[in-house]
Amino acid sequence: MMGASMAQAKKRSVEVRGRQTSLSLEVEYWSALRQIAKDQGISLQELIDQIKAGYEPFNLTSAVRLFVLKHYQQRDPKNENRY
Repeated sequence: MMGASMAQAKKRSVEVRGRQTSLSLEVEYWSALRQIAKDQGISLQELIDQIKAGYEPFNLTSAVRLFVLKHYQQRDPKNENRY
């Protein structure tokens, strides 16, 4: 069973390619994004811009979730569940 925080989405204003928008993600995704940005030495804003550019046909929320999933799958060489 999922913990309560797993179901709680946090809505935040972000700027994507110079335009303000809101992004609603579960707190775990926000934490993962901040950690990935820190590991890459870039700002959260820069990471979100890169994600949007790389997943253009998807809406931003879906793009972020796919990016985080893929990021952690690629970090585990034993992970055979690549989608």
